[in-house]
Order: sequence, then structure tokens, then C-alpha cells
Amino acid sequence: MKWIFFDLGATLVDESDVYTSRCEFASRQLNISPEEFLDKVYKKAKTSATPIRTAAKECGVTLPEWDNSLEKLYEGAYRVVSGLYGKYRLGIIANQSYRNAGKNRALGHR
Repeated sequence: MKWIFFDLGATLVDESDVYTSRCEFASRQLNISPEEFLDKVYKKAKTSATPIRTAAKECGVTLPEWDNSLEKLYEGAYRVVSGLYGKYRLGIIANQSYRNAGKNRALGHR
């Protein structure tokens, strides 16, 4: 094995606080409980790759920009990547835009 590739979101970076924030925002805009909005999200998850965004859009809610400040490395992610560095060629394959390069450096990635 010469290369090891990682996905960024939900593999190295925990985005769960961003998802929670977006669901809470939508539920406030709709004046419903977060649980009621999550029911809509779960239904959309059966047919949509972006269930929070899809559920919000169908309810007439425009979500705010993605809040990168709520992201954090998973515990142990840096240790695992550091342990592999130098032994293997490492790469990230992700669907985030190239503008996330600065964020990757801030999280400790090269």
C-alpha cells in the first residue's frame, strides 16, 4: 500500500455541532420544536444527500452559511494521521471546496 486517503467531513472533522446548529436555526424560523424539524430531516434522508438543506428549503427556510467555527477534529484524528505520516503518502479526497485549504491548516493538516 502506497497511499492512504481520508475523507475530511465526518471522518477527520466532527461536523455534528454545525448540523445541530442548522437544525435549531430552522426549527426557530418555523416556530416548531427541534424534534419536529428532525422528523422532516429524517424523512428527507431517505431520498436526499443533503437532508437538512432539503427539509429547510421545502419549508421555506434559507439556512445561514456553514459555520466552520463549530467544526473540530475528532479525538485521535491528529494522532492517527501523524502516526501514518512518513510511512505512507497521505491525501484527502473530499467534496469541500478548495477554499477549505486554510481551514485544513488551522485544524493542523498540511
